[in-house]
Amino acid sequence: MQKGQATRRTLWFRRHLKIAVHVYGHGSDKEPFFEETNTLTVHAHGAVITLVTMVNQDQKLILTNPKTGEDLECKVAYLEPNENGETNVGIEFMSPPHSLWGIAFPPDDWNPDERKRPQAPPPAVRLLNIIRATSQKSQRLRATCG
Repeated sequence: MQKGQATRRTLWFRRHLKIAVHVYGHGSDKEPFFEETNTLTVHAHGAVITLVTMVNQDQKLILTNPKTGEDLECKVAYLEPNENGETNVGIEFMSPPHSLWGIAFPPDDWNPDERKRPQAPPPAVRLLNIIRATSQKSQRLRATCG
């Protein structure tokens, strides 16, 4: 995976989570801006936020988590106007995944098909369980019949 580029699989691990963030950058008019906003979704490589300020695709921004004070450089991955006259902005971190959100995400190479699932006991154990159950039934039958 290239630096700053989220994989399609990583995006499966999006979480709808509202986290306050501060965004610094230059608007499409080249003027510096600062905006307080919230995330709509987060993932290991970025987030979706809403902005009033117009920004451009691939533009670099600084995202700050005011709770932790952590700053990260990111870039605009996509833009989508919303019904409030704002823009939903998909951002990707420019450096490897961080814990900016305070939650853990599976590693990039994690395959959900390989996760541990309950397995049936081996045949010998199943056979032993059948023998025990049959033996217990036989004992109860003898006790009731005499």
